[in-house]
Amino acid sequence: MHVLMTADTVGGVWTYTQELVSGLIQQGIRVTLVSLGKLPSPQQSAWIDALPELDCRPTDYRLEWMQDSERDVEESGNYLESVIREVRPDLLHLNQYCYGTVSPELPRIVVAHSDVVRRRRGSCAVAMDAGCSPNLLRTPGLRGGGLQRS
Repeated sequence: MHVLMTADTVGGVWTYTQELVSGLIQQGIRVTLVSLGKLPSPQQSAWIDALPELDCRPTDYRLEWMQDSERDVEESGNYLESVIREVRPDLLHLNQYCYGTVSPELPRIVVAHSDVVRRRRGSCAVAMDAGCSPNLLRTPGLRGGGLQRS
């Protein structure tokens, strides 16, 4: 089994990612991790380096909820598709909503770590310049672009 996972390095998703990736690797599951948001910190890099079995692809593409992220979201989606073609995973584990519709032929898990749409709607209406990206509200995966509620 080979899992391709996305994770951001700027929030609590990283802790979740570390625990899950470590457990998967202990079970003999191959993992390719594409990190987003910022390049891994020295502490995060030390964890990555301690797992020689992990195929980590660090990037600094902006996350879908960040201001002015539209271009980065598009480019990171293209990059993710190229990594998927290269490594040919069996399962996608996506920790960002905006990638919910990539490689539709593959099974996937899209994890909602927080309700950023509801949390951001109010703040976007009041203070668009405070860091809220209008791209978040246009993300196909958030509007049900092929995803179903469980």
